Amino acid sequence: MSTRHPPSAPTRTSLHDAALRHVARYATTEAGLLRVLERRIARWARTAPDGSESVISTAHASARDVVARLVAAGAVSDSAFAASRARSLIRAGKSRRAVAAHLAARGVDSDITRAALPEDPASELYVRNKTRMCETLGIRSEKITPPSNISTDEMLALVAELNARNDVDGILVQLPLFKQVDSKRVLMAVDPAKDVDGFHPVSIGNLVTQRP
Repeated sequence: MSTRHPPSAPTRTSLHDAALRHVARYATTEAGLLRVLERRIARWARTAPDGSESVISTAHASARDVVARLVAAGAVSDSAFAASRARSLIRAGKSRRAVAAHLAARGVDSDITRAALPEDPASELYVRNKTRMCETLGIRSEKITPPSNISTDEMLALVAELNARNDVDGILVQLPLFKQVDSKRVLMAVDPAKDVDGFHPVSIGNLVTQRP
């Protein structure tokens, strides 16, 4: 007859080993790995003897330290997880909204999620078609793709730079812009003389009054 011994208290070494085994088998995020270790601690705590509070507190601190060190070493990366998972879900036919919700539920930061998501398919197709039309007509075009974490002020600075360039005759701001960017301010900043889409109030006014 065998006797079942209670599980050993979680130590930093055992938590580190458990984290390595999990990372080797599954793609995970920083928050996800921490949840795995905390569940392990919680299972032990349910059968822990009285007076184990200090052991449990130490275990939680050790779990956070183990995860932080694996992140610093590059063994766990929210960006890599988000990029890989986004590609898989998009190929499976999931919408951008569904992918964003999936990543958010796993603790992925919104900026990392935006960077992981591919370009809006309809918007990207529209840009490609305009680029091809420019090539057909012999017009030089330049596509500028800002980083996903760009701020409104940085976008305004980019527009100001294009306004000032003598080799740029037209500016077209492809919508939608990133969520954190004020689209109205950006569109208003385009020089009306270079406003290809005609979204600026001056351009609209000229159109309504039939002015060139």
